[in-house]
Amino acid sequence: MKIIIDISPLFWKFPSGISFHVNSLFDELIRNDKRKVGFYGVNLGARFFSSIKGRSFKGFWFPSKKFFPNLSYDYIKKIFKADVFIATNHFIPKTEAVTFYYIYDCIKLKYPKEMNCEYDVEYDRIVNLYTRADYILTNSESARKDVIKFFGDSKKIYVCPVGIDEIFYTKTADKVSVEKDISVDLEQPFIYTCGVMQARKRFDWSAWLVNELETVNTLVISGAINDEGRLFLKKIQKQFPSISIVHIGLIRRDIQKRLYEKCKLFVFPSLYEGFGMPIVEAMAAGGGPVLCSDTSSMSEIVISTRQKFLVESKQDFFNKAEHLLSLNNTEVQAIKNKNMQVALKFSTPSVANKLEKIIYDVVGE
Repeated sequence: MKIIIDISPLFWKFPSGISFHVNSLFDELIRNDKRKVGFYGVNLGARFFSSIKGRSFKGFWFPSKKFFPNLSYDYIKKIFKADVFIATNHFIPKTEAVTFYYIYDCIKLKYPKEMNCEYDVEYDRIVNLYTRADYILTNSESARKDVIKFFGDSKKIYVCPVGIDEIFYTKTADKVSVEKDISVDLEQPFIYTCGVMQARKRFDWSAWLVNELETVNTLVISGAINDEGRLFLKKIQKQFPSISIVHIGLIRRDIQKRLYEKCKLFVFPSLYEGFGMPIVEAMAAGGGPVLCSDTSSMSEIVISTRQKFLVESKQDFFNKAEHLLSLNNTEVQAIKNKNMQVALKFSTPSVANKLEKIIYDVVGE
């Protein structure tokens, strides 16, 4: 069987959880010689080919050094003899291959105002792809329910969670230092959060929390930021002048892992997530406890009630954070051990195997 994955999310201007998921899934599926995996990318050119220099792909062949957006899928199918196409972006070509469309979340439909988008435009875009796909893939049971709510259950919908990069499952050597790369003193207590600088991530809640706590005075934030996000960040910094709010932008995975390891607490008060990749990354890295909203997929990932708070309650957010920060080393280690067991279920190899099983259940060996 040959599988083609649309990997164009790897080359978005602002990488997201989707980008990292596609990358890890693609790499994992091609590790085995028996798995023949190809690519298809919309609007990929010189940037794509320069980015893959030195990388070894098994069962993988490039048709030319130039990749034209209008390259017909029939041509690609002839080259790869593909049986399956996995659509991860906003495009499904005309093809006879069995097509899976990955709907990561329905956030723009649930919160169009917060996401600054038009509901009708977003709905028409997704419903067109939903109609053309043979099967639907989602990240979580919560996302699956949202898909059914907005588009009905006329399609077979499979749940296949996000795969977490293996780098987060290995402890960083003590001698490794990344402080010079991010200008943050990791030996001082800090709370860490991450994500694209958007209102629905509620970074203002994270800043409020640090402002209320007596034991921590620094909030470190990483993630993509645009002009609108910079205005939002400045507003938060102005609102809480007595604390240190450090935004370090997009960072390497090894730096992110170090932040997970060294923080006193990783918080993720997001209003909605299709999956919540950073939560699992933090669990896998084995740093401080995590604390997230008890809504959407996040509640599926985090089983422990002491590590999630009522989504609309700042007081519960504060109470849970204060409790977690007051735990002794033995209690924190017990939480870390349980978190690691949860995180192992979302490793890239286990997720890739689950996706492969779904494909074989549908298409056959």
